[in-house]
This record gives sequence, C-alpha cells and structure tokens, in this order.
Amino acid sequence: ALSDGRPSLCLQCHDGVEKELQKKAVHWIVQDNICWGCHSPHAADRESLLKEAQPRLCLDCHYDIEQKARSKSAHAPVAKGCGDCHLHHASDHAQLLKQAQGPLCLGCHAPARKWASQRSAHDPVRSGDCTYCHDAHGGGKKLVLKEGGELCAECHEVQAGEEGKKDGGHPPVAMGDCRACHVVHASDFGALLTVKPETLCAGCHEDMYEKRAGAKLHSPFKSGDCASCHTAHGDTAHLVRPGDPCTKCHGAAERDWARLRSR
Repeated sequence: ALSDGRPSLCLQCHDGVEKELQKKAVHWIVQDNICWGCHSPHAADRESLLKEAQPRLCLDCHYDIEQKARSKSAHAPVAKGCGDCHLHHASDHAQLLKQAQGPLCLGCHAPARKWASQRSAHDPVRSGDCTYCHDAHGGGKKLVLKEGGELCAECHEVQAGEEGKKDGGHPPVAMGDCRACHVVHASDFGALLTVKPETLCAGCHEDMYEKRAGAKLHSPFKSGDCASCHTAHGDTAHLVRPGDPCTKCHGAAERDWARLRSR
C-alpha cells in the first residue's frame, strides 16, 4: 500500500511542483494532482518518466490541436513538440505560455521585431496579440483565422457598405481585397498603406491622368493628394468626403460668394 495519498506522496520529493501551483495558470492535470496522467511512477523509456513522447503525450488530451497539427499549414513548433511555447505544469502567463505572447512569437519571427516601431502598425501587432488574426497551432494559409477581407471585416466594418453600393463601390473594398491598398502588419506609410499615398491611387486610376493630359489640373489631383477630397471607404457618391470638402482649401472664396449671393 502507498505510504501516503499519491499527490502528497509525489510532492514530498518534488517540492518545486508545489511552488508552481501558486502561479497564475496551472495545468488542470497538475491542479487536480493527477501526476500519473503524464508520468509513470516507476520507470519509462523517456526522460522525466513520461508515459509517451511529445507531442503525442499532449495530443492524447488536446484533440483539437491534433487536428490542426495535421493540417497543411501546421505551425512548425507543434510538430516538434509543445515545449517550445508552453510550460508543462504552470506559468505566470495564460495558456501556460513560456512568456507573454508577443515576445514569445518574436523569438522565432525575427522580421516582425521591427514592425511595432514603423510609422503605422496594426493594433494587434503593436499590442503583441498575434492570435487575434492567427491560429498558433495550425489552419489556413499563414495560419490566419479567416481568409482575406473576411478576416479584416471582423474589426473593420467597411466592406458591407461598399458592397451595398453595387457599381458605385470602391472595387478593392467591395471585393474584400484589402491588401490591394494595405499591408497587414506594418508600413512606413500612414494607414498601413502599401506605398506612399501620392502614388497608390494612380496604380488603378492612371487613366484619369491620361484622359486629362495637357489640361490644367486641380492642384490636389495634380499632386496625387486624392485623400484631400475623397475617402477610400464610405457611403457618399464617388467617395467624396462628407460635408463640403472644398472649404478645406477654398473657405475664403466660399464666404465671399455667400456674401454676394445675399445681396
């Protein structure tokens, strides 16, 4: 017969595990003192007396992760073993992560380390909340939770309005092709734009300049400052800015005209 109940018997030697129970996140099997769920009490062919090798040991309970691990876009650490990202017993971070999510991901994804310091960075990037858009274990291409504009629409409610305008909608927005104008993580230009605003619109609307070759052009149009008068997403005709965008530059003239009309 055992000289003591199994949990307290294990902790007589493994007092480090007892200290781990004070951490913020404790693996349920440890919390419930089921040490033999993962460890053989007498002998094993694996280190730490584990009953099975990783990741098989973890996947015996985490069935949903096993399905993701079998997908075409499985996260490389999942196939290798859970220990690259997670602690086994307890952690001061949610989901038994070894460290906070942002720094943990940056440990492998070196190019991402500069994103937060660029001129514009996506909010989840700046906050280190990678799983806002990505599944950490497996799934679709680049581990994104949803494809294309469908993912963006979870936060940015602009596509439905453009679709409702039918032929009058901005095509990239209506089709959910957000990446025609924006990068997803960070940019050296405002609003996560792919290139500087002065050249972005001309990429699709070059014919507007060709049709007006030789003509005197409106200054914002000539300089490529389309955002002076238009928005990229919106409910107004031709995406003209709400209100009277002309007053931004021609306020004095409009006041003069108003006085003349009143005489």
